[in-house]
Amino acid sequence: MRGEVEYPVPPLAEPEAVTLFCARTGLEPSEEIAELCASLDSLPLAVELAAARTKALTPAQILERLSQRLDLLKGGRDADPRQQTLRATIEWSYELLAQAEQQLFARLAVFAGGCTLEAAEEVADADLDTLQSLVEKSLLRFTPSEAGGRYWMLETIREYSAERLAAQREETIFFGRHGEYFAALARDTENSVAGRRRLANDH
Repeated sequence: MRGEVEYPVPPLAEPEAVTLFCARTGLEPSEEIAELCASLDSLPLAVELAAARTKALTPAQILERLSQRLDLLKGGRDADPRQQTLRATIEWSYELLAQAEQQLFARLAVFAGGCTLEAAEEVADADLDTLQSLVEKSLLRFTPSEAGGRYWMLETIREYSAERLAAQREETIFFGRHGEYFAALARDTENSVAGRRRLANDH
């Protein structure tokens, strides 16, 4: 729409996430709760769902089971079906993607710490328009920098994208390409450093 202004909704700051968790549970702030919120990327929905689980688990027990976070964290019966689990929420967004967006979303799971545009293009066959679309749909984040910026996913979302990559049976292919890309990058860096050292020694 003409005149429309987009406002990105970032994760909560850590103190805010802890405050939300404690407000929902009646528990006092603790290191375990802070760690739990950080492990959930301080996402408001994830914190709310984790708080709901304290009716049956302690924060420490929830932390121990976070490898199953997509299904472990569930809302109450009156919650919107799309928001009853983290899986349902992310899956709802995923199903709205075009096929090319779904494909790239899954492939980007190989980048645990995020990636540059060049790495995404080389490893995942990314194109700029599809990357931008994923950013606009909040399934991918972009942090600009003097070096060109990085694309990255919240860990909760990357866990789901890794499942989609496995479902597409492309794990071996794209983790292999990821390894080859960074091995070549390491060799180029080593050769560049060695070249500068030789030049310095010659002078």
